[in-house]
Amino acid sequence: MSKFDVWFSDSFRWWDYPQINAFPSLEEGAECAWDYQQERIQEVIERLEEYPCCMSCYLSVAEMKAAKQVKEKFISILKGELL
Repeated sequence: MSKFDVWFSDSFRWWDYPQINAFPSLEEGAECAWDYQQERIQEVIERLEEYPCCMSCYLSVAEMKAAKQVKEKFISILKGELL
């Protein structure tokens, strides 16, 4: 079962997506909503991947490494849970 199928059967609530009324079927509208959410998630992950970890001249090398590790962990979690 795909992530879409799980979402559609367990979590999807049509009233949260009023634009679905424009589609011929509920499932087609749900697929469009799913695709839109996936695009937004991917955009957020890409923005996070591009976010610099060494912006401040006040950070030590150890703090920059820690910031990079935290950022990589967040990206990993987002990709694993949301994509």
